[in-house]
Parts: sequence; C-alpha cells; structure tokens
Amino acid sequence: MPRVVEPGSGVRHRLIFELRYESGELFWDRCGRIARSLAAARGWACQSVDTNGCHLWNEDQNLAFTYSATKLDLSQSQNQDVSDLLPPGEFAAIAEEFSEVVVRALEVNSFPRIGFRLWALHATESVEDASSRIRRMSFFSPCKALMGLGDLSHVSHAVVLARSKHMVRVAATPFEQQVRLAPSLVAAARADARKHDKDQKKVLIQRMRAKKAIKTFPPVGIMIDLDAYIEDVPYPDEVSACAFIEEAAGDFEVICQTILSEENRQ
Repeated sequence: MPRVVEPGSGVRHRLIFELRYESGELFWDRCGRIARSLAAARGWACQSVDTNGCHLWNEDQNLAFTYSATKLDLSQSQNQDVSDLLPPGEFAAIAEEFSEVVVRALEVNSFPRIGFRLWALHATESVEDASSRIRRMSFFSPCKALMGLGDLSHVSHAVVLARSKHMVRVAATPFEQQVRLAPSLVAAARADARKHDKDQKKVLIQRMRAKKAIKTFPPVGIMIDLDAYIEDVPYPDEVSACAFIEEAAGDFEVICQTILSEENRQ
C-alpha cells in the first residue's frame, strides 16, 4: 500500500505536559518556596517570576517548567544543542515529580484538564509536497465540490478521537523552520576523511554522526500535532501524570502508524 510518509521516520520536535487546577490562590504566598524546592533538582534554575507564573529552566536539556495559580506545564523542545528529546518515561517522571510538589504546596484538589502533546516532524521536498501528501492521508478527503473551487495550495487538517482512556486531537499541517546549526556540526558533516593523513576513521565516524544529527532538523515537511487529554480528571487518586503520559505516548505511535501509512483509497 502506498504511504504518505514512512512510519517511524518522524522527528520528535516538542513535548508538552499540562495540568490545570482550580483554587490555586496559595500560589501568591508559596511561589518562592515551591521554586526553591524545584530548583534544588540537578540542572534546574529559577528563570523568572511574573504575573503569568514562575518559570524554571534546565539549560542542558532545554526543559522548561512553569506554574501559576491556574495551571502547571512542563515542555521540552529541540534546539541546536538538543536534537533528541527525552524518552517518554523520563519526561513523565519529571512531570510526576514536579506536579506533586506544586499540587501539594498549593493544596489544590480540582483538576479540569490534564494533557500531553507531541509535535512530530516528517521531512518532505517542499511545502507543496507536504500539502500534497496531507491531501492523500486516510483521514482527509476533500469533497468534489471543494476541489471544483480551485486547486488546494495549502492543506491542514484536524480531528478529535475518543480513545479508550482519553481524547486525542490529531492535526497535520505543512511546516517550515530555520535552525541555526552549530558551525562545528556543519564542518564535521562536510569533512572529507581522505584529506586527513591521520585519524581518517575518526573523521569518517564524526561525519556520519554529524549528518545524522542534521537530519533531526528537517527544514520543511509535515508536522503531526497530537494532543491527548482528559477533562475533569481524577488526579492523582486514579490518574497519575506519569501513567497518563506513558499511555498517551504509546497511543500516539498507534495513531501515527494508521494516519501515515494509509492513503485515501476513494
């Protein structure tokens, strides 16, 4: 069967966990105490405090954690120094630990929503190529009346699925990005081992690793946006942050296998 893109070829670009809560007024009294406790974790530092909340950052892993009177969120994004995001289990463990600290300190017990979101990038030749591939996805079938109005020059689409344990919003859209790669990485990818009298094997290995790293930053392609969520979640008695993230991550793999490997057969 023809495929829109090869399943498993995508690059994880961004992870986001969010927990919303009610009656978090104690944030204004206990913000500093919470920040001091969280910043004690290895690699973390308090970045700023403003009306939108307290912001902590782990520079080595490009992780950001924010909490306020209404919600908390943990995110990790690719940048020129971080090409591979944390495995779901490690990301989930941090979310679980930090959520427990905030929820306990703010004494909140009502949670309107818990969510976990993934942006995955799949390289294509151009934006036009990306739009063409999205049109062929099994969950997107433009009607004849729409096609009769003119050529589709830019296509994006979203659906919401009721899965067994949570809802999942699935969206597909073309993307373009400009990534400033480290000069040393670019130089390593261009190195010619034959021009080196010594350590040719080492240069060749470094070149292969550099090329692999550069491929994790596709300049153009299809972005698959997956957002799993539960509303009025019974946290933490019946649903933990860690279990929710790991289950959602596994579900994302199943969904991507379906929408990327099946084309519209009409």
